[in-house]
Amino acid sequence: MKRSVYVGLSLLLIAALAAPGFGQAKQPQAKTRAEYDAYLALFNEQDPAKKAGLGEKFIADFKDSEFIANSYRIIIGAYAKAQNWAKVMDAADRTAASPVADAALKGFAYGNEMVAAQQANNFEKTVEYGEKVLSIDPNDPNALLTLSSMIPERLPTAEAAKTAALDKAATYANKALDVVQKLSSQITP
Repeated sequence: MKRSVYVGLSLLLIAALAAPGFGQAKQPQAKTRAEYDAYLALFNEQDPAKKAGLGEKFIADFKDSEFIANSYRIIIGAYAKAQNWAKVMDAADRTAASPVADAALKGFAYGNEMVAAQQANNFEKTVEYGEKVLSIDPNDPNALLTLSSMIPERLPTAEAAKTAALDKAATYANKALDVVQKLSSQITP
């Protein structure tokens, strides 16, 4: 009797887990054919400049679309692929300020903004957005490595401030080392 109850509960659990949508985020859906066609055109475009333009137009035209978050990701990626760092930073700022921006989307935006600022040789913005990434995910290896290497490049002249900056860089470097060691221990040969 107990065995059949366990088997029954196991089968019920397997069926629930196999059910569509169980434990998964809801997939975005287009509300109109025009929205679907515009998103499909955005998704399929290969030229980064055109793709970014289509993304900007999509967000302007379909403000209540379930595809807004995906569109922001596509726009940031398109500007990055085109190496238009100023546009990456602008799009990332708008993305993070968007009402649809959850922690994951903000982390994505700030991470891309950090890289764009670094590519544009904007030290202050690189540090600012690296720290924003770490406020969302304190174990983000890219932000930890970037900050630990960037901060020592521009040390303040005052001795106390210089020591504080070096301590901060060392803290980031040590945390990055811990994160990388944990990640590498999870890899099985």
